[in-house]
Amino acid sequence: MRFLSALIGFLIIYTLAPSETTAADLSQVGPQASAEQIIQARGPSAEAVLHIEYATGNKQGSLHPGETDIAPDFVFVKDTFSATIFDYKLRRQIAIDSNHKTFGNISLYAMVDFREFESSHYRSQRDVLVKTGLPSSSVDIRDPFWNQQEVGIVAPDDGPINFARLVSPDGITFMIDGEDAGCYTPSTQLLSKEEMKGFARFVRETMNLHPMIVNDIVASGHLPSRISWLVINGANRTARTWHLISALQTSGTYPLDATYTPDLAPFISPARDGSEMEKLLPIMLSAVKSRLGEAARSPDEYMSAMSDALKRDAILQEYLLDSEFLLQYGNGTTACLNLLSTSTNCATAQDIADKWRHDSRTSAIIQSFETEKRDPKQAVAERDTIAHGDVADGYMFDIWAGKALAEAGDVKDALPRLSGGIQGNPYIGSFYKSLGDVYRREHAVYQAWLCYDLGRALPGETDIPNMRDIAKVEDDLFAHYPQYF
Repeated sequence: MRFLSALIGFLIIYTLAPSETTAADLSQVGPQASAEQIIQARGPSAEAVLHIEYATGNKQGSLHPGETDIAPDFVFVKDTFSATIFDYKLRRQIAIDSNHKTFGNISLYAMVDFREFESSHYRSQRDVLVKTGLPSSSVDIRDPFWNQQEVGIVAPDDGPINFARLVSPDGITFMIDGEDAGCYTPSTQLLSKEEMKGFARFVRETMNLHPMIVNDIVASGHLPSRISWLVINGANRTARTWHLISALQTSGTYPLDATYTPDLAPFISPARDGSEMEKLLPIMLSAVKSRLGEAARSPDEYMSAMSDALKRDAILQEYLLDSEFLLQYGNGTTACLNLLSTSTNCATAQDIADKWRHDSRTSAIIQSFETEKRDPKQAVAERDTIAHGDVADGYMFDIWAGKALAEAGDVKDALPRLSGGIQGNPYIGSFYKSLGDVYRREHAVYQAWLCYDLGRALPGETDIPNMRDIAKVEDDLFAHYPQYF
């Protein structure tokens, strides 16, 4: 009975509940996609755009020129320092480097995910002050408005804010805590509903302006001639201004040059545990593009390999294959024993479990999952003593270790173990997700979403339980913050 309990513990730890959401096919628009693939995925590119020229700066300093093309399904922003496409049709953010003729391509969900993490972090700081009764000299900690202005979202449990909306000949000003938190001056130019929707997208992506003020601009129906805002973060105060120079309705094409090549290096920061990603990225990209000449096993191939291992009495090998099958497709003997398998013939499940019980190495592995519930690091130590040099899927030991160490909060040691698992088999999307989950837990959202997207762009079947959970995260972000999509 305890043996079966250990199997159930393994399933609880290493599988996720399937969602009804199916992840989008990222093979044509994911991080690895060429410029030509992205342009083709968008379809005909000539469309109406609102071209705006503007200048930004602080209240006392010099102004810096910029321009934006606002189309129904993308916003292109170009200034002295950068050029970025916010693509709402493909839900990608594309950073263009014209000097090197390259571009970086990351999910729009990544930045929204980061905004949500930051919002939660600030809320936790405020909660600590409330619970401890400690005073704070920082207005941004006392009043959630300033955090909302900085990250651009309002969480349902942030609490109320007190503000004054003042109307004068100079525009509409929002006063918070005695501060001029934001102000805009409407011009005489009216925008259509579609144009205003696009301008609001531009504002959200380029300015630290509270959602309430953005909504107020939208409701006015007028293109602002000037916008100012204040960000307070502790002792740091940053005041910025935006000035309209010109606005013209015209037509344009999608602003990505088909000759540019993808470059994901800007999204990897070694300072944020990016060193493992630097090592893995070439392997991941080669797997996605099938340069390694392989692919993930199909369910039938797993069943055949496991049958062959049983015939050879290679019990540990069969168990490793079954564990991989569970992670990849949610099926196999372990799934059968827990009455969760959807397609595996479970008639022989008990017989196979008996073989596992009487094989010393396999039994030791399964018992280690009981240990993991109490002490993840001890479980890793126990599994690492089990000889497995004679099996072909030994990388499962690295995946198990990486997951357990991450649960124990040991990210430093977890990352190289998960990396080792991916190097052992770069065609298992669930491995990519496990690594992405660790990065996401550390708020390294770019690395996390690179893992999520590349895992779903692998050749072969990707509509698998673990990967569907990424789509569930996307759905949740969209449901809570539709304005960013």
